[in-house]
Amino acid sequence: MHNTNAFTRILPPIRRCLALLLACLALAACAPQTPQEVSSIFNTTPEPVLKTVYEGDLLLPVDGDLNPVIDLSPWNQSLFRLIYDSPVQLDDAGKPAPALTTAWSTTDGLVWRFTLRSGVSFHDGMALTAQDIVRSYETLRYGDAYKAMLSPIASMQADDDATITVTAKQAGYSLLYAMTFPVLGREEHEALPVGTGPWRVESRAQGVEWVLTRNASWYRKQPVIDTIRAYPASSEDEALGMLAQGNLSLAPIFQALSPTAVSGAGARHIAITTRQYEFLAPNFSSAILSRPEVREAIAYALDVPTLIAQRLEGQALEAETPVIPGSWLSNPAAHVYHYQPEKAQQALVLAGWTLGSDGVYMLHRNAEDYDALRPQTLTFRLLVNLDRITPTRRDTARLISDMLAKAGMRVELVELEWDAYQTALINGDFDLALAGITIDRAGDLTPLLGSNGERNIMRFADAELDTLLAQCQAATDEAAIVQAYAAMQTATARKLPIIGLYFRAGVLAYAPELTGIAISTQDALYYRADAWMFIK
Repeated sequence: MHNTNAFTRILPPIRRCLALLLACLALAACAPQTPQEVSSIFNTTPEPVLKTVYEGDLLLPVDGDLNPVIDLSPWNQSLFRLIYDSPVQLDDAGKPAPALTTAWSTTDGLVWRFTLRSGVSFHDGMALTAQDIVRSYETLRYGDAYKAMLSPIASMQADDDATITVTAKQAGYSLLYAMTFPVLGREEHEALPVGTGPWRVESRAQGVEWVLTRNASWYRKQPVIDTIRAYPASSEDEALGMLAQGNLSLAPIFQALSPTAVSGAGARHIAITTRQYEFLAPNFSSAILSRPEVREAIAYALDVPTLIAQRLEGQALEAETPVIPGSWLSNPAAHVYHYQPEKAQQALVLAGWTLGSDGVYMLHRNAEDYDALRPQTLTFRLLVNLDRITPTRRDTARLISDMLAKAGMRVELVELEWDAYQTALINGDFDLALAGITIDRAGDLTPLLGSNGERNIMRFADAELDTLLAQCQAATDEAAIVQAYAAMQTATARKLPIIGLYFRAGVLAYAPELTGIAISTQDALYYRADAWMFIK
């Protein structure tokens, strides 16, 4: 990584110093906190009343040398989105929307035809053509950064300067998510990076500074901020320090960070929504966890908002199903459990469980069972991986165990190092496991919930859910895919192949003079940066 102390020029300061930020962060880490003190990052501070807009440079962090073909850094990927446009973009609800293409159509879900936006030029003045989109696809599909995202595409060709035909490997709406790749300029590897986006690269000194200036010919309204300067930061901690010193305008942070510490230091913040989903995986080979009333009782017994506040510093969004709440495919009606301990008790009692004198539920077996005289107790193992550097997962599992114990369940917590944890999951050596998965951009849940899914560690199989998952992937229009996802989420809530917890989130900390920031996601940290401005 680069040493930012080796800068050969003085970084332009932001208008209001945040020099106390790191000191306040350290004090906040040492001070005792209650759930009330750790407010959710989704309760962001209100935007200040606009007074005077002033010119200022937007100072952003970068991680090493930038290369859109191979770069996987969220910081750098988001900076690329300020330089490059894509054929299709995702709107603030995650739905595919027009960008460099204005319309698309398909008759069978396999072959799609896209119409390019007219009058778009690259930063070097060359007009955008369909051939540029095909060439960019061919360049990016072998690189680490976009290989997985472009995998749904079987082929792409330019029909003429204004039309392209894209053939998908499988019929479905997910093809549109694959079309969110950046369109590169023709001289990309011979000079400065060239795109069609809201800012153009004016100069770069690798490892020192990138300078971007406003693209006056952008096909949308010109950005408010004229100049962006990007400086290397080797870590989130360093970026936070640079923000504190006035050498960055913002710092995207994914590590556990108390929002109270950020706001208390004078910085503002919003949540960074991610696709990192965490859940409890019941083993359907387990005599206990295969019982539907037990899974239902667990779902009702968990106080997920308290888990988020006390173990994740508020940095998560409660979600019972693996679809981001508030996104265009989310079905709020499928979120039915929440924290209702009385319903947990009711689910068990109706299925014949009785509370023993030791506070643990037990179930007397049928007379034909060979061990009818010995009741079955509600006891199971909860598997979690150990991370000695950041023990968040272990501490979360311990709090889950405490919550389930209060609901009459005896939980044996099994804490394993990562390799042993993975082996236990593969071998099915667990009853319940605290697990996580990164959902792909298109929201395909078949790997997790499908009977033959490669991430289906639950050993769950259900023909109805398989059909619904297939319908989600096969839908080719908005109405059909919304309907399919709604039905799939309803079935998931009813069958409980997993017990959903939350999507992890980060914090976008930024200087209070910077306004207009409304949404930040894992895939677009600087969403609608063209509307940001400085005020005083």
